[in-house]
Amino acid sequence: MTVELNAEIRSQLGKGYSKKIRKQEAIPAVLYGKKLETQSLQVKTRDIENILKSPQGMNTLINLNVKGDKSYTVLIKDLQGNVISRALYHIDLWAVSADQEVLVNVDVRLEGRAPGQVQGGILEHVSHQIQLFCQANAIPKEIAVDVTSLEIGMNIHLSEVTLPAGVRAKEGYDPTLVAVVEEKKVEEPTPEVLAEGEEGAVAEGEEGAAAAEGAEGAAKAEGAEGEKKEAGKEGEKKDDSKKEEKKK
Repeated sequence: MTVELNAEIRSQLGKGYSKKIRKQEAIPAVLYGKKLETQSLQVKTRDIENILKSPQGMNTLINLNVKGDKSYTVLIKDLQGNVISRALYHIDLWAVSADQEVLVNVDVRLEGRAPGQVQGGILEHVSHQIQLFCQANAIPKEIAVDVTSLEIGMNIHLSEVTLPAGVRAKEGYDPTLVAVVEEKKVEEPTPEVLAEGEEGAVAEGEEGAAAAEGAEGAAKAEGAEGEKKEAGKEGEKKDDSKKEEKKK
């Protein structure tokens, strides 16, 4: 199914003009393709958003009508925008022929419930998209993968999936699509380990207490010795004073 999209040739280039047309609810676009001179265009933002929300999404085959020029069969090749606000900034349109073989990203959908899940395993959806070659007018919406044969430790690669007629993968390209893995169990400490830990904590506590007591005793001893020395000095001063008085 082909969707209609209207576009206009951009009269100006640069960031300033791009900001201006975005305020007018349009976004800058570029059109390119084999034996085609690159063109700078602008398209309505709402039209692109509607295409992206359609079942085929970016793989929608578009009939692009350029005002003052002609119509082109195109695919959305690339998008630029704000990740948080989802606002679109720029779009690349790739001119193709309807029967041309193209390389596109196709969604992977899992079907069924794996026996490994019942056994306590975890189903991991490894590849959410895969790259496939197909005709521009026959891009599959998604590739369904049956997981009802998967037990713990098993997986499914792309080469094990039957693709639609006219659809193929690049030679040597064989990603893992889905796998069932054993749930990782957190080992709880045994009573022996707990006991060892408690004993270690007690021993450390006793050593710390002993060290503290030793430090405190040493401090007291130093204090007492210091007091004795001060007392001795005071006594010497008093004796010297008495001797001076007798001389007088």
